[in-house]
Amino acid sequence: AGTYQKVNSITELEEKTTENSVLVKESKDSLKELERRMKSMAEIIKYAEQYKENRSFQIHYRKAKNPDEYFRKHESNLILYDGAKEMLRRLGCEPKMLDVDKLRSDYSRLERQKAELNKEYHSAEKELKQMRTELDKLKQYFSTERHEKTAQKHKDLPFR
Repeated sequence: AGTYQKVNSITELEEKTTENSVLVKESKDSLKELERRMKSMAEIIKYAEQYKENRSFQIHYRKAKNPDEYFRKHESNLILYDGAKEMLRRLGCEPKMLDVDKLRSDYSRLERQKAELNKEYHSAEKELKQMRTELDKLKQYFSTERHEKTAQKHKDLPFR
């Protein structure tokens, strides 16, 4: 009855329920879009860190007096460097221009935003559930009341 006290009729409650339903859907869609962006950014961060960690091996490899020997010693690091560089380019990033710390802070900001959106979404969803429950109870109550009145009218009619 808490939600019903805020409205004047069942029709108004139905309208508020519909509005809240739209809000819940929009919140859910926003949350999904944010999660997609976060997933993409996490992938970029992963490869940017890998690129940064192994870049020194690539620089030393180019300067090495005996590149073959250096390559054999540090083959896995060089492969990781090349792989990270290629993946970043495929993702549309220029590896040398990436600032990993800035990416991490942006990702942290998105995590906070996600937590807020999640909180809003669950709150709106809970309220929608309560509204629907109250609406169902009211409809059931008035339906039962109508049946009782109809049954009473039939009792009062003379039997032929």
